[in-house]
Amino acid sequence: MSEDSQEEFITGAKLEEIMLELEQLSSLCEEKSKSCTLLESQRFYEGMAIAYTTVVIKLKSDFDYIDTKVINELYNALEKNS
Repeated sequence: MSEDSQEEFITGAKLEEIMLELEQLSSLCEEKSKSCTLLESQRFYEGMAIAYTTVVIKLKSDFDYIDTKVINELYNALEKNS
């Protein structure tokens, strides 16, 4: 790839750091929503927590960061119900 390319690559470590930060932001928004006295503010923080969580889930699925233990548990549950 040339030096003039506008495309940037995210390393696995950097991606982990981004996901951790998004998870922390989600937790912070959840805490803030519980302490709000105005319903509008509470809904705002709840929405932001959902948005951050959604981005983390999307990143994990796009970059195959889904824990294999979770997948195995899903398969076990399917086998039991079949």
